[in-house]
Amino acid sequence: MTGQFSGARGPARRPGYAADHKRRRAFVAAHLRQHGEQVERGIWSARCQVCGRVKTLRISDWWADHVTPVAAGGSEDGPLQLSCKACQITQGSKVANARNPRAVPRKRKPERHPGEL
Repeated sequence: MTGQFSGARGPARRPGYAADHKRRRAFVAAHLRQHGEQVERGIWSARCQVCGRVKTLRISDWWADHVTPVAAGGSEDGPLQLSCKACQITQGSKVANARNPRAVPRKRKPERHPGEL
C-alpha cells in the first residue's frame, strides 16, 4: 500500500522513529529521576520546561520534546526538553499550522443577523 497511511495502524512513521521514541522515553525517566519528585508509584512532580509550571502527572503524561522541532528544521538527534502533555499537544498543533496555511483558522467578516434591518 502506498501513500500516507500504512494499513489499520494509522499513518506511516518516519524512518528512525522507533529509536527516537526509545531515546525520548529514556530522557523523560532520567530527567524525572534527576529533577523531579516521585509522589506515588508512576506519578511525578516536575517543572515543565515549555510553560515553566510545576505539575504532578503520570509518567506517561510527561513527554520529551525537541528544543527545535524536527518539523521546523531541527535535528532528529537534537537536544530534548521535558514537556507536559498539554504543552506538547499545543506546540505540535502550532508547528503543524505553521507548515500548512490552510489549517490556520481564518477570521471571517462579522455577518449581520438576518433579522436586522
